[in-house]
Amino acid sequence: MSFKKAVQSSFSRAAETYKDFSEAQQKAADDLVRLLLSRLAEQATALDTKFSILDIGCGPGVLEAKLQKHLPNMNYVGIDLSHMMTLEADKTKTLSSSNFVAADMDSLPFQNDSFDIVLSSSTLQWSQPETFPWMQEVHRVLRPSGIFCFNHMSEGSLENFYLTYQSVCNDFFSLHSYPNQVLLESELKEMFLDCLFEEKNYQKVYPNLMDFLRDIQKTGARSASIKGKTRLTKKKILKIEEKLRNTEGKIPIDYRFCFASGKKA
Repeated sequence: MSFKKAVQSSFSRAAETYKDFSEAQQKAADDLVRLLLSRLAEQATALDTKFSILDIGCGPGVLEAKLQKHLPNMNYVGIDLSHMMTLEADKTKTLSSSNFVAADMDSLPFQNDSFDIVLSSSTLQWSQPETFPWMQEVHRVLRPSGIFCFNHMSEGSLENFYLTYQSVCNDFFSLHSYPNQVLLESELKEMFLDCLFEEKNYQKVYPNLMDFLRDIQKTGARSASIKGKTRLTKKKILKIEEKLRNTEGKIPIDYRFCFASGKKA
């Protein structure tokens, strides 16, 4: 099975559970909306403007609901590689005019200069780490002076779990191949103006390791791109938990996100 097919299949299975188990991703989505609003404020753009917005990797419609509170007149389109995710998003959409389309971010099914704003949250870590065909596509579909804002999970996410797993199991484990940040920033600066970059850290505290592993599965990441061959026996799980627990007896898991934005000339 190809990488994209695996991602599509895994996230389709998580379509109904993603919203309930994606705390870090939803915090990152909130901060992405704040980033967009700050960019609009810089341009002294009225929030009641009827923006045409594309959301890449919309999942079950997380950003649509958050955006609607601030940009009630928007024309919103969300795309996702998983058709099941778009169906779930359509069930709970906040604007009757919002549309959800199953599509690949590397080949967007829209005409040139179609959107005022393109957003993407918690998606680009599922792209290839060294090449960014989606960036060319974003530039193509954005109108002149259009805004591109995105975040992606980055190197350092889940690091305390990965290191502990490796020490206990003597095996390498990872869920993502994170985008090469140096290359990504360089390409963004070549294609867009007024680029901004920022990193944010989030933490979720779990009572036990199984709850963390459940979150991974319920958000679609567990079977999409997992590296690691060691079977997690009860003994190994307890050993990992022992090493991860803080002084309060809880298991903190860290998530790191890179945020970026730019404007089309």
